[in-house]
Amino acid sequence: MASELIEGRTDERVVEYPFVLARLSEEVHSILDVGCLESPLTKFLSERGFFVVGTDIRKPVGAEVNFVRCDARFLPFKSDCFDLAVAVSTLEHVGLICYGFERWKGYTPDQGGDRKALDEMARVSRKMIVTLPYGWGDFYWLRVYNVYTVNRLLAGYKKDIEEYYKMFGDQWVACTKSEHLISEGKVNGVVCLGVTK
Repeated sequence: MASELIEGRTDERVVEYPFVLARLSEEVHSILDVGCLESPLTKFLSERGFFVVGTDIRKPVGAEVNFVRCDARFLPFKSDCFDLAVAVSTLEHVGLICYGFERWKGYTPDQGGDRKALDEMARVSRKMIVTLPYGWGDFYWLRVYNVYTVNRLLAGYKKDIEEYYKMFGDQWVACTKSEHLISEGKVNGVVCLGVTK
C-alpha cells in the first residue's frame, strides 16, 4: 500500500510513510495530519476511507482535502476528537524561523514549539505518530534530535514503539538509537515513534 507514496523518493519519507501506514488499526477512523502541505499522506488516507483533516501554518497552493490553516501550537479542535494525530517530519520546524513564517502575521518564534505542538496533538487525539530527524546536526530551520532531546520532548508520554533508521549509501536501513548519525546538509537519520498519553 505504501509503494505509491514512496515511489521515486530517496528522502526519509521512505521509512516514515510505511511506519505510519503499518500502525493504522481498525480502531482508527479519524486522523489529524499536522504539517501536511508537502505531503501526499492526507489525500492518500482520505481516498482509503479515513476521515482526515490536514493542518499547516502555510497557505495551500491548490485545493486540500479537509484543510485547516493553523499553528500546530494552537490547534482549533475540541479535545479527543481524533483517533490518531500524525506529525511526519513536522515538529522539528514548529516554533523556528523557517518557510518565511517570520512574515506571517501573528507568528511568534518559540524554542519550545515542538513540545507545545505535541501537547496539542495529545489533547485532540488518543494516539500519536511522530517522526523526527535523528542524530547530530546544526540547521537554523529544523531541530535534529538525539537520545536526550527525544526523551525531553516526550517527557510524561509513553513510547509504544520506536524505530531508528539511517541513510546508508542510497538506502534507508534500520539502526540503533545509540549510533551517532551526522547530518550535514541533509537529514541522515530518523526516529519513528508511536506515542500515547
